Amino acid sequence: MKENIVTIKDRDEWSNLADFMANMIAKYGAQIGLDTLPDPEKFLLRKRLKGLYFAFIRSKYKRYND
Repeated sequence: MKENIVTIKDRDEWSNLADFMANMIAKYGAQIGLDTLPDPEKFLLRKRLKGLYFAFIRSKYKRYND
């Protein structure tokens, strides 16, 4: 199985921070429990649906009060 490898040729001032964060996540990822965090897609979908529902209710309320 071939791994996805990203090679960055140009380094900038953010490269050191990115390397540090990647190393900390790799080192402490198991202790933090990153695998047990909830799926962000479900949270974002729920948030979007709630917003759409409130917009729908507002439009219905506005139509009946006009």
